Amino acid sequence: MSTEPSLRTQQAIDALVYVGAVTLVLFSISALVSFGLGGGWPGVKNLLFVLGFLAFGVAAFQLRPSAPWKDESDTSRDETPFERLTYRVPPLKGTTLPVNDRMRGSTKLFLASLLTLLVSLVMEFGLGIGA
Repeated sequence: MSTEPSLRTQQAIDALVYVGAVTLVLFSISALVSFGLGGGWPGVKNLLFVLGFLAFGVAAFQLRPSAPWKDESDTSRDETPFERLTYRVPPLKGTTLPVNDRMRGSTKLFLASLLTLLVSLVMEFGLGIGA
């Protein structure tokens, strides 16, 4: 019996780590810029909203279906540098999920944008951080 998790479990872990990492990077950038410019927590919340919305737009653009007249015979995908970086940290460290078996990067970016927007929303309505 193999101790290797199923393909779906590996894909879910891959997506969760990627989404969490992107959200953490966007939060860190927002905090550094906001506190560096004297905006405090309201600035972090606003920057998170803007960055989340931009990531949403980029991901939505990347998720568009390809044109029917384009040749899509080559379905192999390349690993992005950020994906390669996330595979160096636990729980993904040491796993061997091939790039073509992973969720598309644009899908993971779309999920990360939703989480980033959710964090901004929680900061405003849940924590009461105003404008």
